[in-house]
Amino acid sequence: LQSDENSIVEYVYKPSQERLPAWFNESNLQRNIEIVSTSFLSGGLGLESWKHRDFTYPIATAERAILEYLFLCPERGSLKVAYQMLEMMVGLRPDSLQTLLEHCSSVKVKRLFLYMAEKLGHAWFDHLDVTRFDLGQGKRVIEPNGVYDSKYGISLRDVENV
Repeated sequence: LQSDENSIVEYVYKPSQERLPAWFNESNLQRNIEIVSTSFLSGGLGLESWKHRDFTYPIATAERAILEYLFLCPERGSLKVAYQMLEMMVGLRPDSLQTLLEHCSSVKVKRLFLYMAEKLGHAWFDHLDVTRFDLGQGKRVIEPNGVYDSKYGISLRDVENV
């Protein structure tokens, strides 16, 4: 979910190979919804069922949702907002995060998440086995003219003081 002065945009994530149902494509729901077609996380990981009226559909757990938001950063999402959201996520489940991060194919998402989580000092961070995450090789420029963090190999502005 992202808002600006004039509107709220909601993001619906779907696996790259899946098609949206016809009823969705024919509805007016698409006005403020942006479809994100990606496969950076395995389809069923970090999803739970939510029932509304006669429909049951999958929604992201908090652990998956923050990774999905980081996937949008910085092009369509704000790193500052991501940091602020993660700051409030004191109850994330380390076992769920471990599984998601081990199966996440986006080096950018994993590096950003670990950088922010470590900076915030959440208790659950100490329960993650970071050595089991493939963080790729080389440097990643998240934001031009950013400060380089050698531990996670990313360049970005200081998210605490943006």
